[in-house]
Order: sequence, then C-alpha cells, then structure tokens
Amino acid sequence: MPLTLDGKWIWDSWYLQQDGRWHAWFLQADRALGDPELRHFNVSQGHAVSDDLKSWSYLGTSLAPQQTGFDSMATWTGSVVTGPDGLHHLFYTGCDRAEGGLWQRIGHAVSRDLHAWERVGSGMCLDLTGPAAVHYEAEHAAGHWPDRAMRDPWVMPDPEGGGWLMYFTARVPGRAEPNEGGAIGFATSPDLVEWTLPILSRDPDGGMFGPEPVPADLHVDPDHPVARRIAALSEPRLSLLRRPFDEKTGRLKAEIPVDAVRALKRFLSMSAADGGARVVIVDAADEMNTSAANALLKLLEEPPKDTVLILVSHQPGRLLPTIRSRCRVLRLPPLAPWAMAEALAHTGADIPGEQAAVERLALRHPRRRPHRRRRRRLQDHRVISAIAAALRSGQVSERPRHCRGLLRSGRARPRQFKVNFRPGAGGNRDYLRKIRGTLGTRIPGRLAWPRPAICPSSGIPSPRICRSTSPIWRRRSSAMPTAPGRC
Repeated sequence: MPLTLDGKWIWDSWYLQQDGRWHAWFLQADRALGDPELRHFNVSQGHAVSDDLKSWSYLGTSLAPQQTGFDSMATWTGSVVTGPDGLHHLFYTGCDRAEGGLWQRIGHAVSRDLHAWERVGSGMCLDLTGPAAVHYEAEHAAGHWPDRAMRDPWVMPDPEGGGWLMYFTARVPGRAEPNEGGAIGFATSPDLVEWTLPILSRDPDGGMFGPEPVPADLHVDPDHPVARRIAALSEPRLSLLRRPFDEKTGRLKAEIPVDAVRALKRFLSMSAADGGARVVIVDAADEMNTSAANALLKLLEEPPKDTVLILVSHQPGRLLPTIRSRCRVLRLPPLAPWAMAEALAHTGADIPGEQAAVERLALRHPRRRPHRRRRRRLQDHRVISAIAAALRSGQVSERPRHCRGLLRSGRARPRQFKVNFRPGAGGNRDYLRKIRGTLGTRIPGRLAWPRPAICPSSGIPSPRICRSTSPIWRRRSSAMPTAPGRC
C-alpha cells in the first residue's frame, strides 16, 4: 500500500536502489501547523525503504534545516547518486531564514548508510554566480516573481565521458510575462564536489535559454514525434477538412458538407495542446457546398487566437468573393525544370532517358491524374524519339528521304502524321529501352499497334509513318508527301 504517516503531510519524493532495496526520500511537515501553505517553510526530509515498491517502512527524518546557513529555513527536493568511491551524495534545495526564504541555492551532503547525512563544508555547493550567471535571473525580481528560483537538482553521470551533470529549475531574465521565464539550469562537475555553470550559447546574447536556431531548410525528420503524428492524422493541434468517405457508395463524397465545418468549430473551441498554435487545412476549399462555405466564412471573419487556416484551392473562381477577400493568396506555379529534376532525384526515380520529357510535360495539377491528351503526347514523344534514333544510327536505312527529313528537322506538327510502331517477334520494349530519349526536338504523333512486322534491312521492329485522316491533315495534305515509306 502507499506510504502514509499519521500527523504528517508528505510530498515530492525521489528514489535510489541499493543492494536490491529501494530507498525513498520525501518532504514532510507536521499537520499541527493547520494551514497547508505553512508546510513549505516548516519542512524536513523523511526516509523510507521497500523491497517491492509496494510495502514501505518509515525510518524517520534523514535531513532537516540547520540552525544557521543557506538552508536554515527549508531543505527541499533533491536527488541521490552513488560516487565511484561508494559514498552516497545528496543534492537538495536550501533556503536561508535570514533572507526570508526568498533565495534558493543547491546544497550537498554525503552518507554511507543512505539515512544519516553530513553536509560537505557549509553545505552549499552551487549558486548563481560567475560569468554564466548573467544568463539567469540571478537576483530576486521583487514584484515580478515571488523568489529567486534555483531548486530541485537532478544529478546524473555524464553519458559522453567522465564527470557529472546537474539540471535544476531556474529562471531567465527579460521576460515580460512572468510565467514565460521558467527554464532548466545546467551545471557540470568532475568529482561531485566542485560545480560550475558553463556558458552554453544559443542566442545572440550567449544564453542557453534563447529561441531555437532558425532551420536552414524546411526538412523535417520523418521520425520526429510531431511528424509521425501528422502522418497518422493524430496531431491534436491539426485539423484536416476534406471530402468525407461515403460508406453507401464506397467512395468520397462529391463535396464537403456543412457538418464537417461545424465539427471544425468544436475543434477550435477546445484549448490547444501544449499551449501552441493550431492549424486548419481545408483541402480543397472549392469543394465545399454553399452552406459549408458560409459556415467557414464566419470563422474567417472572426478567426480564433493562435490559429492558422490554410485553404487549398484548385479553382479560386469558385470560392465566395467574401472568402477570397479575407485570405492572403499564395500562388503555387508549376515547378521549373531544375526543380522537377531535383524532385525526381529526391524520390529515387530512375528515368534517365525520359527525364527531359517528364520535365517538359510536368503536370500542372498536383492532385489529379494527367489529362489523357498529355499522357498521349508523352507516349508519342517517346516513340518518335526512338524512330529518330534508329534513323540516325542507320538501323533503318530504307526510309524515304522526306520521312527522315521530317523527323530530323522537327518540321512535323501535331496530327500531321501518325506513327505505327510494329513490334517484332521479341517484342518492342527492349528495343524502345535501348534507343529512347535521344531526340532533342519533340515531334508529337499518335501510336497504334498493328500486326508484327520486321524491317528486312535491319531485322528490328519496323516503324511506319502514314498520312492521317484527320481534318487537319486534309487541310495540309498538299504540303506533305503523297506516299508514305515502307521498309
């Protein structure tokens, strides 16, 4: 059962395991004081032991304030470690009665039995003094904070080498809001006796509690806890508004209903986790129906505090004018060829022969599949590039001169001819893979797959260029050759 003491308040405990037995130290005060607030300056440290962390035996008081000195008024929370020589070290918080308990410092005591503690020297081992103290609230800011904070030390071995590390509660100066001044102090020691405050510079003033450094790019580690929560859509400060799934039809609904926006209002009415900002993403805003758009407009007219609303729109003209007027527009143009190349390289895609074509025919819509005409143009470009490569290399030599001239000069235009690329016995994929992407000028056309045929001069699949029956061809037929070439 948990530890309880008749006639005493107990709180704030710390632990150490030694020879299979657990030792617990805690703060205690007599209930005879009446007012619980008086216990903080009428406190001592109690000691209890347990073999299973369930049943505890109380051993009495292990450390109490001394008559005079830095800890004559209170001995507060600390931690216990065992040194390399087998001696146990207690680090705790002390307050001086002569200072009204307003100044806190770190004390040090040693013991061989973990119960009777003997102070090292005067007992005080660390104060906010020295060059690094300027980065702390080293003086009592009367009227701003009730005391000079330096308490609750936690000591541990340095995991990167010899020595010891201490972390403690502290405050930093220059904060207009008192609650924003809380910080974690840091000290080091080579032997658990001599402690120093190092200068760990992170802000322009050289303090260790400045803002986080500005990142050089927008890269976020995918293993970061926040990144993992966002990927799982479980981040409590993020709300994603999009078309819901319709269980009856088994697909997404055609529009965002008003109920989804009303649920967003409930999300914004709750307090933000960790006290940070909240983000709302509407993807896409032009998919909302009229009722949903009007409901969202009320949020835009009176946006909640510390909230960022991002409206993704593929057709801004479909949005209400009142919504557009209350938003800052950030246009996202198509990626430049170099940016597309970097994006493809980042994804690990291996398309060396097609990269130029993919860059030029980059999709302008990030969400939808390529338009059928764009897909066909990209396919035609690959095939005609392969034909031109075969012509230049001499693999297809019995081609009429006018066909080779059209392909090489790039004077052909869309729908002036179509390409019938006939696979041979071994198929055409390996052939295309070998000669693909060697033509610098894109020559659009059309692709068909008639019966197999082999070019007699080269033994490879035979491409054929023939006249099209489209209206455009009939208008331009007088400027084109009258007979197609055959192998």
